[in-house]
Amino acid sequence: MYRHPFLRYTSLEPGDMLADSALEVLMAHGAGALNLTSMAKRLKVTRQALLARWGSRELAYRVIAVRFTTRMQEWAVPRILDVPEPVRLPRFPDEVVSLRALEAWSHLARAEAVAGDQRLVEELEKVRGEERAYLRAWTRSRAGVAPPTSEVAAVQALVVGLRSELVRPDPVLTYPDAVAALDTRLAALVAGAPDSLAP
Repeated sequence: MYRHPFLRYTSLEPGDMLADSALEVLMAHGAGALNLTSMAKRLKVTRQALLARWGSRELAYRVIAVRFTTRMQEWAVPRILDVPEPVRLPRFPDEVVSLRALEAWSHLARAEAVAGDQRLVEELEKVRGEERAYLRAWTRSRAGVAPPTSEVAAVQALVVGLRSELVRPDPVLTYPDAVAALDTRLAALVAGAPDSLAP
């Protein structure tokens, strides 16, 4: 049976348990409901117990951010280059729900950045950076040369948009439509890669 790709139910590591509780709140109620009290309720402890364990809300959120970054990287970025699709789109219901929750987390991270704390956004950018690097390496493995950074960024922007569309409650695009659009863009990226060597 397919399981949520970002939950670690079998882990007893405190950081994983904290991140799972945050993801469950985000999946059920969105970013507006995420706080120490709602996470403590999921963990069946008190808010004071969470504060005693993590020291502050800010530190707890940084721990969650690191866990989310690691899990997103594991889901989104293949470990080998010999794959037909270098990026993953949400296909299964659990992937859709999980990515919807992580999208809510990204909104919260941006709100924290506006308030002056860039650390949550910086964790999200690590995923983007690794995905860009993988896309570049994947294209080089097929075309023989690396594509221009701007072209890789354009593909990544398409991926972000397709993922966002597919996790909407009423997506206009189907999963096969999204894959076809991505395949077309990836083929163009590979075909255009030699141009990066032009003067």
